[in-house]
Amino acid sequence: MLAWTHNGEIFRQSKLAGRPIRVRHVLDWSQDDRYVLATETVLAGLELFRTYGLVGRRWQEAGGASLTTYYMGACVRSFRPVYEQWFRDQSQSTVMGNVSLEDELTYLDLADEEAIDPHRAAAIQDQVRRALAALSDQQLRNGLVRRALGYTQREAAASVGLSEKAMERRLSRIRHKLRTLGLDDQAGGQ
Repeated sequence: MLAWTHNGEIFRQSKLAGRPIRVRHVLDWSQDDRYVLATETVLAGLELFRTYGLVGRRWQEAGGASLTTYYMGACVRSFRPVYEQWFRDQSQSTVMGNVSLEDELTYLDLADEEAIDPHRAAAIQDQVRRALAALSDQQLRNGLVRRALGYTQREAAASVGLSEKAMERRLSRIRHKLRTLGLDDQAGGQ
C-alpha cells in the first residue's frame, strides 16, 4: 500500500475496482501522509474484509481468490473513502492556514480524466473561476469551492455556516438569475 500511494497506482487500482477518486489526485505527499493513508486504508480494508469476507462468508478457500488477494481487494475498495476524508481534512487545514479556497482550485482536477481533454478541463476551470469571482455571496462561493474539492453538499454547507437547505436555496436563486439573464447556456445549462 505504501508503494501504491507513492507511485499513484492506488488511484488506478481504485478505478479498476469501480471506485474512482472524485477529488484531486495528490502525488506530492510527504512520507507521513503516505503512512497515514496506507495505515488508514489497511485498517479500513481489514474491517471490510472481516465484515464481508469472514463474517458474511463471501470469501471461501475454494472460491478462487486467495486470502491475500481478497484482503488486498478490500483495501483497494476502502481507499476512496479514506483518501477523500484525508483530502477534506487537508483542504480544511489549508483554509485555516489563510490560503484562499479559490487558490485551491489552481491544483484541482475538475474533469473526469477519461471524459475530457486537458484543454477542455482548463476551459472549465477558467469558467468556474470567473463564475466564482462574480458571486457576491461569500458563503455560497466558499461552499461551492468546497463542493468542487470533493465535499458533500452537507459538509460544504456546514463548513461555511449554512444548513444544507439554505445553501441549496441560495444556489437555486443564482441559477434562476442566470437563466433570467440568459447566461445559463454559457455554463452548460447548470
